[in-house]
Amino acid sequence: IGRKILLVDDQSFNIDALRIILTSLGIDTERLCSISLNGKQALQKIKDSVAQCGRCDFELILMDCNMPFMDGYEATSKIREYLFAYNLPQPIITAVTGHTEKAYIKRAIDCGMNQVLSKPVNPRLLGNLVKKFNLC
Repeated sequence: IGRKILLVDDQSFNIDALRIILTSLGIDTERLCSISLNGKQALQKIKDSVAQCGRCDFELILMDCNMPFMDGYEATSKIREYLFAYNLPQPIITAVTGHTEKAYIKRAIDCGMNQVLSKPVNPRLLGNLVKKFNLC
């Protein structure tokens, strides 16, 4: 499967938790997951992917919202704009955040995220997400 997942979070323990859940779902995280520690790195990984193979390599992006350098909201907007400019398919971008109040959910959706999962991530919900998009 060429479908990759980009994990974006500035806290390594959150990345580790997501990798453990994804591994338990049968996903080869060593091969299929890439990591970015902030939105700026995530945007660069998307650009690098497009430069290398002419498309976005990532089917799913699990994006923290509050990070240094570039937060998840801005990164999502920039990823959407970049891929749109090249007329490329858009990945599913899911917010993974501790901020699940209505205003934060609205902000996530308004910037182009598809949905919001609260931290700590419920393994069943993440499992449903990856199965829905045939990522495992």
